[in-house]
Amino acid sequence: MQDRNIVYGSQNTIKWTDFSKFVFGTEIRDMSCLMNTEFIVRYDDGTEKRTIDPAYIARSIIKLHSLGVLQYDFVTTAGTTSPNFIDRLHVTFFGQKLLEYIDANNEVKGDP
Repeated sequence: MQDRNIVYGSQNTIKWTDFSKFVFGTEIRDMSCLMNTEFIVRYDDGTEKRTIDPAYIARSIIKLHSLGVLQYDFVTTAGTTSPNFIDRLHVTFFGQKLLEYIDANNEVKGDP
């Protein structure tokens, strides 16, 4: 039996728990909750806004997987196999090539 805990280079593998903590500030175990939950964003000035923006992140991960840009490993449990229950993401050779064209130094501007 082969160990499935494979890391493809230090820059190519991202653990889902690390990703969710970095992006959302908390550990999200099952990505499907991002696609089925409305979130509240609280700003420094005390205002709040309801949003479904995290659903786009989940949808993008699934789409990038189907395009071969990302490969993900999901947690398998007895009786349950869900592609939304991700353990880690791997950036494929195609994803690495795309990253060469992205200027990460550009500041992203959007809604406050």
